[in-house]
Amino acid sequence: NRSSSIDPYDAHAAIPVKLYCFCSATRRVEARETLRNIVHECKCSSPVVSRPPHRIATMPREIITLQVGQCGNQVGFEFWKQLCAEHGISPEGMLEDFATDGNDRKDVFFYQADDDHYIPRAVLLDLEPRVINNIKNSPYAHLYNNENIYMSPSGGGAGNNWAHGYEQSEHVYEQIMEIVAREADGSDSLEGFVMANSIAGGTGSGMGSYLLEKLNDRYPKKLIQTYS
Repeated sequence: NRSSSIDPYDAHAAIPVKLYCFCSATRRVEARETLRNIVHECKCSSPVVSRPPHRIATMPREIITLQVGQCGNQVGFEFWKQLCAEHGISPEGMLEDFATDGNDRKDVFFYQADDDHYIPRAVLLDLEPRVINNIKNSPYAHLYNNENIYMSPSGGGAGNNWAHGYEQSEHVYEQIMEIVAREADGSDSLEGFVMANSIAGGTGSGMGSYLLEKLNDRYPKKLIQTYS
């Protein structure tokens, strides 16, 4: 009778084996010698059974970025500038000539429109228009999907008040989640969300807190990472 903890796919690993023989001393010696020969053959020859290869995921794992409030949109703007530079994407969203042969995974943070325009998987949110208007007037104005931008019609902001930002988010929740759901539905295999916001002030903290609660409720199995 023989018991062991051997990886059946790894014949070159150390093989701890305990041998239990209820027989004569001579037979036990013969059994030990046979076992040594087996171990020696395993270590010196190729394994009979090859280890199954690891499956390489070919499906992208998309990440949606939420930029909330003044700070969140300013940080997000710099993030997309850096990401475009790393992937060879111009401020207009077109692929630069030197980046056409790249094997990088642009589809994690970008998706490609019918005209080969790379569009960030980004949702821009604010209760006052100043910062987002600055983005829309920058060289990167044509990079974003305008349908993914939400600014409060009143434009009054949250007055650096967490409660005011949280309370206003309850009234515009359906409009915001419609944008988020559209982006999520357009993903083949959504990995999760990244949120850039401020934990001080009003919109970033109040709306950010509200959206984190709703995202957890609606997408409980998705990764949610915050940069605050």
